[in-house]
Amino acid sequence: MRKPLLIAKQGRCPTGLLGKLVAHVMATQTAAENDIVLGLLHLDPADCVLEIGSGHGNTLAKVAGLASRGPHCGVDFSPVMHRHVSRRHRNLAREGRLAFHLGGSERLPYPDRTFDKAYAVHTVYAGLP
Repeated sequence: MRKPLLIAKQGRCPTGLLGKLVAHVMATQTAAENDIVLGLLHLDPADCVLEIGSGHGNTLAKVAGLASRGPHCGVDFSPVMHRHVSRRHRNLAREGRLAFHLGGSERLPYPDRTFDKAYAVHTVYAGLP
């Protein structure tokens, strides 16, 4: 069964009140895939990690528990998700373990070789504007 176009668009870039709900739903629905990705990364405690499409930030928070170097950074172009993640993980951000950037992946605000590993999960939504 295909998701309605509105829900698919919200998955790509959550906006408004529905976007806030999508943030909570995505945290649950994407947890298993995100855990698989973390296993495939074979994180070392000294790794510094970038997540493209950090969304709810729960996966990056797990990274902070596995790799102590930090700050681990997340990039997302949804203002709703950026506000959500900045509030939800403000303690880790305040400690300098996580940092979140509002913007797209085409121009990352980090110098070359800042990160040892990077990943993106649920970020390609083909055919959506």
